Amino acid sequence: MYFEAENSQLIFYEIAMSIGNSLDLRKMLKECLATYLRKLNCSAGGIFMLNKDVASELYEPVITTPRSFYSGKTFQAILKKIPCCGDDSEPSVLQNNLPLHGRVDDCIYYHLLELPEFGYIILIKSNDDLDPFIIKSLKPLNNKLAQACLSCLHKTELEKTNTILKDTLIQLQDEISERRKTENSLKTLNEKLEQSNKELKDLTHIASHDLREPLRKVTAFARMIEISLNDKLSADDKENLDFIIEGAEHMQQMIKALRDYSMVISKPEKFEEVDLNVLVENIKRYELADEIKASGADIIVTNQLHHIKCDYQQVRQVIKGLLSNGIKHQKSDIKPVIKISSQLWDESLVRVEIQDNGIGIKQEELKNLFVIFKRFHSNKNIKSVNIDLAIVKRIVEQHGGNIGVSSTHGEGSTFWFTVLPASAVKDTAARTNSTAVKT
Repeated sequence: MYFEAENSQLIFYEIAMSIGNSLDLRKMLKECLATYLRKLNCSAGGIFMLNKDVASELYEPVITTPRSFYSGKTFQAILKKIPCCGDDSEPSVLQNNLPLHGRVDDCIYYHLLELPEFGYIILIKSNDDLDPFIIKSLKPLNNKLAQACLSCLHKTELEKTNTILKDTLIQLQDEISERRKTENSLKTLNEKLEQSNKELKDLTHIASHDLREPLRKVTAFARMIEISLNDKLSADDKENLDFIIEGAEHMQQMIKALRDYSMVISKPEKFEEVDLNVLVENIKRYELADEIKASGADIIVTNQLHHIKCDYQQVRQVIKGLLSNGIKHQKSDIKPVIKISSQLWDESLVRVEIQDNGIGIKQEELKNLFVIFKRFHSNKNIKSVNIDLAIVKRIVEQHGGNIGVSSTHGEGSTFWFTVLPASAVKDTAARTNSTAVKT
């Protein structure tokens, strides 16, 4: 008994020394299995790991010696004697029966020893069986081997996770770098665009001033000629002179309209709460007073109008332009009646509608109604109104809203636009970057 104990201690020591020499699972198990087989005089063996991911095989071989052992007849014969190694088996059933030992072909002995929570080790010995005392002594050694295996697996998982995290971090850094480049490019483009817009406004202002001055002189001298030569001009000469005056005045209106349009290229600078009821009343009382008096127009507010969040001066220009449009484009024998109303729209906007009983618009002309300098009627005043509509559309766009019109030719039109309600958040900058207006 003393010899067996001393011998088992030597075996235990040499096998234990081979455990934990490597964090590479296969390399460590290969060394351990070789030591087991050599020190215990076994002819073959293998270490099998509990497979938690693949359902087809409950245990899979990590290392076998010799390599052909796993597919050989001896191992297959042993498997038939091992309970609960089928595809549908539960790991606990086999583990509860370990250690196992038996014999095949009368001279081949096998031992299945548990590696807790990892799997099992199988040892094959020819001609004589292993000493039960040695098998019992191997239990703490197997426990240590199982712990070393689990540590290797844990390290492998940590390495995989660490690799994934590193790859993700690199990807995020690349995305952040790319986003910064994009943001810097957008910032540069915006700065260039703002500078370009400023230069365009300055150029338009200077050009309009320099162009209008000679046109005013053409108009003034043409009228002087008309007055001084009134009795001496033939009907054709007078008509031609009228064409000159009308053309010069038309050109002045177009230059002024172009200047006005350039002034609303930039975004609104100041958003404030505006009471539409007060705004409409001020427009009626002051800015459109002469037009209303001359035409006898009725401007009717059909409901309590909403409070909105906007640039006061720009939205005033929108409503004034649409009301003036309804007054001017009217049948000569009908009194202009214009109705204005507002309602909540799509939960986050206010929709303002301005309905008139004017001459209406043909369906084929609606799609180009807001295009600058487009003309749709023979009425000579339409040119100024159309630029007004282009300005109106531009202002609504800058407020992040939509604008549109429905019309029946000969019966009237209903213009509408959307704008932020007064209850909207203070930071309205995001809405001014919304997509182009659909008309």
